[in-house]
Amino acid sequence: MRKAWKTHKYKLHLYFKSIRGGNDIEMAKKKRFPDLNDDQQKDWEFLCDFWSTKYFKERAKKNSENQAKRKWPSKNGPVSTPRHHIRRGMTLTSSTGQIETWRLQHFDEKNGWSGPDLEDLYDDMMTLRENFTPEEKSDKQIMERVLGRHSVYLRGWGRCAGTTDNSGHPVIEPNQPSYQELLQNFNDTNTRLNEVVNILRQNNIMPQTSPTNEASDADANSDS
Repeated sequence: MRKAWKTHKYKLHLYFKSIRGGNDIEMAKKKRFPDLNDDQQKDWEFLCDFWSTKYFKERAKKNSENQAKRKWPSKNGPVSTPRHHIRRGMTLTSSTGQIETWRLQHFDEKNGWSGPDLEDLYDDMMTLRENFTPEEKSDKQIMERVLGRHSVYLRGWGRCAGTTDNSGHPVIEPNQPSYQELLQNFNDTNTRLNEVVNILRQNNIMPQTSPTNEASDADANSDS
């Protein structure tokens, strides 16, 4: 149900952009999406208002910037590769399976690989996989070696143990997310929470925060 709603909302937003609703919100409200009926007019107007908010525009801009950083296109959508890995029934701490998850997000049986050099990178990873046991090198270690430690595709996987520093000495690192990864996850969660709160307040489901409370919250945040 949730996936169906997200797909439907995506179509509605595409239509909103096609009629340039961001330039004239009142006009957009009058040009309701063709598949919606009269009973859904208020829902359409609510979405038009939401898509015109500063919060939504800033989030859309950030998403576009993040997508532009990707070296190759993928089928991830807004979901990270580690999250797709979990949806496959795998765990982030497993020794194998991550390479296959990566392949599934970049390869299509009908259209092939989604970008140049991806097949060569996959072949390099599989060559290492065949030459080392999972105990010697995990899939994540192989991905780090082929894609690079700071590759966007490794964000959220957690660091691997047994890597080496510049001097060649082994460095034991916990199989846990880095501080930057934890901070990013926190910010993403906080953003989603604020989105839900704003929607609840706009629909009068949650009471509006009084100026006194907002000032108190601001003082508390500044003190911390």
